[in-house]
Amino acid sequence: MKFNLYSGFTLIEMITTLIIASSIFIGLMNISANVTKNIERDALFEDIKHYSTNVMDMITSDVKDADSVNIKSLFGSWQIDIYNKSVENNAVVWNYESYRENNQYGMTYNDEPILSSGFNLFDNDKYEVTFNFTPKCTGRSANQVLGFSDTGNNILRTNYFEINFDVSVKLSSNDDQRIIKKMNFNDRVFSQNMYLRSI
Repeated sequence: MKFNLYSGFTLIEMITTLIIASSIFIGLMNISANVTKNIERDALFEDIKHYSTNVMDMITSDVKDADSVNIKSLFGSWQIDIYNKSVENNAVVWNYESYRENNQYGMTYNDEPILSSGFNLFDNDKYEVTFNFTPKCTGRSANQVLGFSDTGNNILRTNYFEINFDVSVKLSSNDDQRIIKKMNFNDRVFSQNMYLRSI
């Protein structure tokens, strides 16, 4: 009696191999898609941190050296007006700068958007980034930066400012309205020129 041995895959072995290979392929594609999404999200968060820190540094530097600072609320968004005095041709000239919250561009400096450096922070279709800008000054608002327990000097309290950014990031899809991340940036600044002028 002669036995014929055929080498190769049977139909069941071939189907099993295809199922295993395709499940591994789908798993690897899912992993790479999740890694790409996480890298993109981390890049967005880093851009928000860089943007907020840059804007905060600009504002605190200008407030620190300002001769006069005016904080006001316009239609639900805050604005800081900074005035610096200079003398030109024996005449006193007040130079004016303003920082304003803008729902579309984050922050504006003299009504021009302060641009983001990297990830198209405000032109992003996947994420909705919301900035809430709240400046405070002791002696000029109910929420004081310095209280009477900190110092009894009223001039010192009225020249001390606190600047806050509350940033929330959520997906732009209508299906998922969860806020992915909330960030808070704040800084306190002492306006030395205003203090020295009021002594």
